[in-house]
This record gives sequence, structure tokens and C-alpha cells, in this order.
Amino acid sequence: MTRFNTGVGRETSRQLLDLGLSKLILAVRSEERGQTAKKKLSAGQNLSNVSIEVWELDRSDYDSVVAFAERTKSLSRLNIVVLNIGIANATRVFNPKTGHDEMI
Repeated sequence: MTRFNTGVGRETSRQLLDLGLSKLILAVRSEERGQTAKKKLSAGQNLSNVSIEVWELDRSDYDSVVAFAERTKSLSRLNIVVLNIGIANATRVFNPKTGHDEMI
């Protein structure tokens, strides 16, 4: 699973597909952007035996994280997880749902 928007997530996804990955789950905050990412990853590739799925995940929302984790239980196995996130706000921001500092 990888978060795909730009940078490390996108490149990791592309390289995993190039290495013959059979299933890729894109964990995204926006379903629309996830579907766009899926199309970009699929372009010019022979993905006849590859499944790319888009799953919503907002790591700043505990309910979203728990729902995502529960959904992973439907998988027969999980071989690789790429945890890639970075947040750098110009000013210190606290998540109103959790009360935690969002500077990561």
C-alpha cells in the first residue's frame, strides 16, 4: 500500500509495478485524485495481471485509519507497506479531532 500523489509515493508505486507487483493499493485522501493516479500509473504499462485499487485513507482522522485497517483484513496477505507521509505547516497546527500537533 502506498500513498500516491507526488514524489516518493508515486515513484515507489511505479517501481513496484515495474518489478511485477500483482496488486497495488493506493491509499488516498481523495477518491478522485486516486483514480487519476491510477490512470497515470496504468498508462503505457501492461497491467493485464495487475490489480490497482484505490482506498480512501485520511491519516489525520482516527476513524478513517481504523476503517482502513479493518478493510485490510479482507486481504489474503499483506507483503509490503510503504508508510510515506510528511506534513510541514507554516505555523503550528493542532488537529481539531485528535488534539495532536500536525507537524510531522
